[in-house]
Amino acid sequence: FISFLAGILTYKNGFKPARFFLLGFSMLFLGFVVHSLTNIGLIPNSILTVYAHDIGGSLEMFFLSFAFADKLKIEKSDKEIAQQKALEELNHNAELKNKIMKQLKENDEMKDKVNKELETKVEERIVEIKLTNGKLIQQANEINRINALLESHNNDLIENVMVIEKERVTQKELKLDDFTFTYPDDSACYRYLYELKWGNSFQCRKCNGLNGVEAYELFSLRCTNCNYVESVTSHTLFHSLKFSIQKAFKILFITTTLNDDLTIDEIVEMTGTKRTSCFNFKQKIKERIGQLKPLHKREVISWKQIILNDE
Repeated sequence: FISFLAGILTYKNGFKPARFFLLGFSMLFLGFVVHSLTNIGLIPNSILTVYAHDIGGSLEMFFLSFAFADKLKIEKSDKEIAQQKALEELNHNAELKNKIMKQLKENDEMKDKVNKELETKVEERIVEIKLTNGKLIQQANEINRINALLESHNNDLIENVMVIEKERVTQKELKLDDFTFTYPDDSACYRYLYELKWGNSFQCRKCNGLNGVEAYELFSLRCTNCNYVESVTSHTLFHSLKFSIQKAFKILFITTTLNDDLTIDEIVEMTGTKRTSCFNFKQKIKERIGQLKPLHKREVISWKQIILNDE
């Protein structure tokens, strides 16, 4: 019975010779049942019933032989199919090889033709280059010298212009367009904040170390002593900012430099921020100025004092 169940599962899994296996064990099982029923008197004795078990065993062996033959037939068929596929693959590979060899031959012929043409042109150009090479070297040296001087002057000029523009930010006559020109994007604002916060000096807030290097996050420094990483916006007015820092710079500029009577809606229209974000940040600026006024009664409160919480 266990063998019969195993045959059923094997046939369901797609093994076709198992059908003869099932048929053979069915004959054996039928002969066993008939023989058993004869022994207990439910079926009268006869040659077929008495030898039913032997007949079933003989039929089982007969069908098992068919199963074995069918298995060999299937294996032979699979082998022939595999051989046919292999032969087709070999023929296909041979055709590809012939095409590749033909293409390689054509490529070699084309390469030789192109190389000859290039050699001729190169020889002609070498003659021209040798005639002008000396003059070009002299001109290149002169151009490099002039470019070095120009680069030095341009760097000085750019630095001076940026310093002048940043100084103009705190003047009340400066317009919003001028401010936007000075700080056109977030990167410019972050660079200004970086210089304002650290400049040429750095001190770690954890261990008071004096050496910092650039961290994986842009515009942040990592202490070389304790590996503490500090963002450029940490401990500043822009800490935990939820919108563009360039827009926050505009709100700070409008609040501290332009007319303070502007409404929130007017500031929102000028900066392009959400009304709630604009209102909350303006209140944060007012609170910061309110904290600084008792400490700087007779002094003008600078941007650095407003922006840096340590000031």
